[in-house]
Amino acid sequence: MAVTNRAFLDKGIVLRRYEADSGNPTGLDHSELSGLNNVGIISLNTFELLPIEINRYDHGRLIEENTGVIRIHSFRPSDDSCSAYSMLDADRGIANVTVSPNGNLELALENVAAYLCADCLKEFAVQLRGHAYSIGVFNFRTNALHALQQNITGFGTGDYHTHVDYDLPEGDIHLLITYSPLRYQNPQQ
Repeated sequence: MAVTNRAFLDKGIVLRRYEADSGNPTGLDHSELSGLNNVGIISLNTFELLPIEINRYDHGRLIEENTGVIRIHSFRPSDDSCSAYSMLDADRGIANVTVSPNGNLELALENVAAYLCADCLKEFAVQLRGHAYSIGVFNFRTNALHALQQNITGFGTGDYHTHVDYDLPEGDIHLLITYSPLRYQNPQQ
């Protein structure tokens, strides 16, 4: 289960926080991310965000052509926050992401509460099944917010599947994010 409350993104909390704290290292217009079929890596303690642009858009229109390149992005908005490094092959729909918690591994629900409405926080807390980390995956199309959790090594969100390897407590978190929409549509009834 994931936070899917539309009000979460309509408030622009994630996007405003990203713009205010970290600039725009990817060159994307973050005000246009809502509703696009992409995901992002999010620090749940600070709501800082690294968008993973597997589906490329131009003013809201999907670009359906290969780039022929692999793009690399890094993200560390401040000295006391997590850092992330992504290697993205949009042509194949794959992103490899390494997140270094940098001492910010523990999820602090009081920090999450500062960014989510009461209903959204309740919906978020329901998905927690044991030890949750301060890193999550956010889906811009579905508004689903997933916390990475100790015993969960994979999950789906919309058209994406995320596989997680943990080299903890001292190491990094490695994510393999694949764009994997359903291959076949069920006939309409």
